[in-house]
Amino acid sequence: MNFLLDLISGNVDEDTRAVLARYSRGKFEGPALDGERTSRTLKLNGSYLYTPVLAELLADRCDSDLKITGTIASNEEIDGRIEALDLEVKNKRKWRGYKYKVAGTLSPEGLRKLYEDLSDVEVLAKAKAKGFSLSPGSSVPKPKKFSDPSFCKLSMPIGEEAQLAAVTAVAPGIEPRTFDELSVRHTIEIEELVIPEELSDEPASVKRLKAKRKGVLYREISLDGEEMEDSFRFLA
Repeated sequence: MNFLLDLISGNVDEDTRAVLARYSRGKFEGPALDGERTSRTLKLNGSYLYTPVLAELLADRCDSDLKITGTIASNEEIDGRIEALDLEVKNKRKWRGYKYKVAGTLSPEGLRKLYEDLSDVEVLAKAKAKGFSLSPGSSVPKPKKFSDPSFCKLSMPIGEEAQLAAVTAVAPGIEPRTFDELSVRHTIEIEELVIPEELSDEPASVKRLKAKRKGVLYREISLDGEEMEDSFRFLA
């Protein structure tokens, strides 16, 4: 569920490749996140691609059932897949694919499974339990808003373990620590589209979608005013 961790560690899978397939050659603003702590609450606000990362963090930290509502969008009908995850389809409409309004109650592990099993479609599920709240936007943002850190909001009880877990999730690879304010910004540079030889006769649109991306992930982190920068090369 954490494609940033996969890129940084080199453990690239099909889900990571699907994320990068959105990008052509060039430099692009990537995932962005802001975090702060109050006396009782830890708040993390992330851009669209941080949504499954924050959902996984919630699943790790919460120990009670969660009320789920929200939207799932897919190019194909997936009623059965949704219902197999113990969610009720409240409404379905066909418009540029299928949009489902869903509701139900899931365990933390059920929430994790929701985002994992439906990683090939757009899952924008709000989740609430006592002290915990995950609230993504209701539709995928336009390209100009793709890196807007206000898209998905996670709120959970404050505590040292929660802060350490948050840093590990949103900025993998750095030494986790407590914080008052946190900012993470990424830039994705695609240097080359590596097209497998077996795709040589395919249309250009297929080549672009299935090509591997060779490039660099740049990251800027601010933890209570301390600035850190690093970069990671990838082929995915």
